[in-house]
Amino acid sequence: MTTKTTKILFIAAILIFVSIFGYIIIGGFMITKPTEKAINNTSSVAPPKTSSESAGASVPSPTTSTKTTLTASLVARHSNPSDCWIILSGSVYNISTYSHSGGASHIVCGKDQTSALTQKHGSIYSTYFNSFLVGKLGAQI
Repeated sequence: MTTKTTKILFIAAILIFVSIFGYIIIGGFMITKPTEKAINNTSSVAPPKTSSESAGASVPSPTTSTKTTLTASLVARHSNPSDCWIILSGSVYNISTYSHSGGASHIVCGKDQTSALTQKHGSIYSTYFNSFLVGKLGAQI
């Protein structure tokens, strides 16, 4: 190999190294994933109150083995930006930690948003929330 070819290969190797190193250092900090807790944030889900709870009777607190059914009324209890659940095509999503680049003003927490998001984004909206899935309506969590 000639000296000129060697220099070109050396410069190319340095550029590749700098690109990879830059991606790891800079790009790694820019990529954010929801935490496992945010994805499966079911610990705060309380089952519907029974008549004895409403009357003020002493009821043991739910254990981790307590199952709750995903219903529209359960989703409706998660209706503020810091605790935001929505229904999309029969599935429930906890989007409390979702960050929408254009603002989330068109998303109404605690409601079925299938029609609204389809009108705004078409069918592609379903890919936005994959990592925020809680489960299907009617499922036990």
